[in-house]
Amino acid sequence: RTRVQSRIYAGMDKDAAAVTMAILTGDTSGMDEGLLENMRRGGIAHIFAVSGLHVGALYAFCLLLLRKTKLKSLPKAGRFCFLAVLLLFYGSICGFSPSIVRAIILCLVGYAARLLASSVDFL
Repeated sequence: RTRVQSRIYAGMDKDAAAVTMAILTGDTSGMDEGLLENMRRGGIAHIFAVSGLHVGALYAFCLLLLRKTKLKSLPKAGRFCFLAVLLLFYGSICGFSPSIVRAIILCLVGYAARLLASSVDFL
């Protein structure tokens, strides 16, 4: 998490980097209190809440990569490991909040079932 944060802060000005970190990880500690208060008054501070939807979006992006790139030639176990590593990496950046862990488990179990040719109903 510290490494990702240092990379983001190295490439942006302080306010933009703080907002980027808040959107990606839910950590608003680097934001100026005035900016955060303006976001709250404007009714858009909820964009800093990291949820299972973020994991779902990352999962969908990973599935796209696995279908449209050379990664599709990986064996099933390799594809599963690729997906698991990326989701767990993102979970670690976000601090493994309960909603993130729940979404990661759902995605990995669902993908494993899909790879084993079992029917999957995410609903």
